[in-house]
Amino acid sequence: MADQGILMDLSDAIWSAHSPQQSDILNSSENQCRQESGHVVRRGDNWTFTTTKHQFTPSGNGLGPTAHRLPGRDNKATKQTKRTKRQTRFQAKGSHVEKVALVRQLDKELCALAEYIKARNPRPLSPIHKLSTHIETDSREKKRKAPEEDDDPNKRIRSESPERPLPPINTETPAPGTTPIPNPVTNLRFRKMPGTPEEATAGMRTSVGVIQMTNGQQYTAPPKEGFPHPECVESPLRNTTDLNRAAWAGVKGHKAFIRVYRAKYAANTRDVVAKLAFVIKCLVDTPRVIISPPDEREKLDERHAAPWNFMVSELTEEAHKTLIAQGWWSTPTITFYIFDFNLRLPRYIMTLQNLCLAQDEDETRKFVARLVKDKLKSLKEAVDFLAKHSGGDTKAATDALDTIEVRALEITLPGPGEVTDLLWNVYFTPPSTIDFFRLLEWTAGIRTLTFPSNLHGTGVPRVGPDQLFCIGCKGYDHPTGLCPLPLILGWFGVTTKSITADDKTLSKADERNERNNDKKSKSGQGSRAGGGGNKNRGGNGNRKDFRRRNYN
Repeated sequence: MADQGILMDLSDAIWSAHSPQQSDILNSSENQCRQESGHVVRRGDNWTFTTTKHQFTPSGNGLGPTAHRLPGRDNKATKQTKRTKRQTRFQAKGSHVEKVALVRQLDKELCALAEYIKARNPRPLSPIHKLSTHIETDSREKKRKAPEEDDDPNKRIRSESPERPLPPINTETPAPGTTPIPNPVTNLRFRKMPGTPEEATAGMRTSVGVIQMTNGQQYTAPPKEGFPHPECVESPLRNTTDLNRAAWAGVKGHKAFIRVYRAKYAANTRDVVAKLAFVIKCLVDTPRVIISPPDEREKLDERHAAPWNFMVSELTEEAHKTLIAQGWWSTPTITFYIFDFNLRLPRYIMTLQNLCLAQDEDETRKFVARLVKDKLKSLKEAVDFLAKHSGGDTKAATDALDTIEVRALEITLPGPGEVTDLLWNVYFTPPSTIDFFRLLEWTAGIRTLTFPSNLHGTGVPRVGPDQLFCIGCKGYDHPTGLCPLPLILGWFGVTTKSITADDKTLSKADERNERNNDKKSKSGQGSRAGGGGNKNRGGNGNRKDFRRRNYN
């Protein structure tokens, strides 16, 4: 009974899949028969042509038509002339022969399909076996385990579609002379796959550092320790207009700053806005996204000049948390960094140079940290400034200075050979109650100091043209060529593919842009080891300008 149901479905599929010429023959013959006071009826796979006197149907083996008398039609037939009856039968015969030829072809194709199905599946056919939830693939990672077979068809159907009420399965023997009705076939549905990045991370395996969501969106999988946050010691609203700042501050709801990797200001940002809105809607479930571009206050003579940061608003609470928790989102369409509108306090203080410490060891890092800590604690002005802007808590200020730590950064000096030098980045955990802009003012003042060690030289903060700056992430604790983001597995953004032998701080693209910028500005070369040769790089031509830019 189940086999017959499948064959009937296959017959319908074959009939509908025939060429348009064959369909036109059937339609034209049907219309012609209707015009001759007859009609064509299709019941399942059987075609019946009925005239006023005779009924033609294909025989069971599809070899030809048989004529049957229609009861109750003799009185009407006798009223017609013999000529009319001959014309009706002659016209019906031609169209019927064409239909019989199609029926024969259908029978042959149906038999061939039945044999093919039996060869592929020797078990008894059933509507339940028409589809399967397991995937046949050569990949072990993507292959799903095939469901175990169960003899009870009710259990099989109920396990495949547990949410729908199922009609009872017909297990009775059909009466003689009736056509058996096949059992109902439920639509098989796969398990609902995750739609948010958090669900996708938990429910889908990553391949080569890339996560692909169910909607097709791909993004770089975060490392185990998470993406690094850029240590940007300047305002995200730098070089924006006052009207721009006031408008952004007045926006209600969940909002955040968003910055493209290797961003620079452009007057026309429609393409960037469209890409950001599209990718955000693919990454998180939010009905609406508004991207607001920044307005430039003045033209800056810098590479990748500010303003860089856009504002994204109209986010749902869940989407806002998901986007900010990861920070960096690298996709094939665009790569961006998103951070809360309530600014995160930077941990970076400065980068020291000129210390004659040849090795990056735990003891040397502790030595530099103790050197900086003792100097700052001895300066009453430095401690009082932190305490004043942290609610007047002197203990909170001294505790913050106790958290000072140092990380070494190895760079290659310009010139022949592979001569390297160590720089020392200084970080600390600032008091949680201090204002963001007051903290930038404090760190700018600390970078005007020197730190003598009496044994290993005097540590001098790198400022002005020597200040480290990454064009990609806008961080101040490393140059562009040493940005850690392009080294992350699966990164879609711009990568540093090659590094020159005499300079491990600039990529090829940065070096080319540096030369072009130098030709335009006619400025002198600074230290290439600092990651930049333009003295106007980053707007840090002098300390006064460096301090001013932090507040604006």
